[in-house]
Amino acid sequence: MLNFQIYNSLFYIVLILIQIYEIDSNDSAQKSKWISNPHSLNSKDKILLSIEPNRNLALTIPEECEELGICESVPDYPHKIISRIIKQVLERNITFHMDVDPNDSYMYVTDESFEIYEEEELCTSKPKLYYPQAARDANKKWHLILNSVEISQNFIGEHCALKYSSCNKVAFFTNSYHGVCVQKYMQRIMYGINEEFTGVIKTLFDVPSCCSCIARISY
Repeated sequence: MLNFQIYNSLFYIVLILIQIYEIDSNDSAQKSKWISNPHSLNSKDKILLSIEPNRNLALTIPEECEELGICESVPDYPHKIISRIIKQVLERNITFHMDVDPNDSYMYVTDESFEIYEEEELCTSKPKLYYPQAARDANKKWHLILNSVEISQNFIGEHCALKYSSCNKVAFFTNSYHGVCVQKYMQRIMYGINEEFTGVIKTLFDVPSCCSCIARISY
């Protein structure tokens, strides 16, 4: 009788160990699946379409674009090459993202009659519809972005009118702090060319999203 109880107890212990092993294996598989995700910021961007090496594929970022992180006018942007690449991408049934249809009119309108006087903007900003030729990715690396007259990627954004300007005086801060307007970003998915200019990638890029008033310590 004693031996039967011992064997029975061992049997249940083995069952419990098997269940623990299966749970651990499933967790490991889920973690591996997440790490291998091509959109993970820690993984190398997956090449969606390989392209032939071309010496005309190069990237020079103007100084005025360096700070903002997005550029609509890149020197010597290879329009013809990019148009051919876009055609190949579209043949794979890939759709480019557009916040605004180019065939629709886009205009930022302010109407004094609808102004809410109980509200005050703390920072002066300018809305913008970006058609980037180059952009900085989530890892702060610059890439050529696929854009052409026929097929485009565009993104609605907003940038500070003045760099590091003071916040509106209606914002009150203690003696130890002062208000400063800073540029904020939102990460958006775009199609571009990898750093080696060997293929098309789909990854996250920084797009200016708003101008925010922050409290900064006064020294």
